[in-house]
Amino acid sequence: MPRGEASLGTSLEVGYRFLFCGERWIVIFPGLVLVLLLVGVSVFAGRLRDRIDPKLR
Repeated sequence: MPRGEASLGTSLEVGYRFLFCGERWIVIFPGLVLVLLLVGVSVFAGRLRDRIDPKLR
């Protein structure tokens, strides 16, 4: 990835530097987005498996 492009990983890395300086919001928002993304993908995959797998019917 070219330097300067935004991503959740770089946002968390930069926010981690400020975590103990009282600027917790810099790492909380990207972390929350990452957790919501992972939960959403997990729920979607579980429901997709329930619909496709014939052994569960």
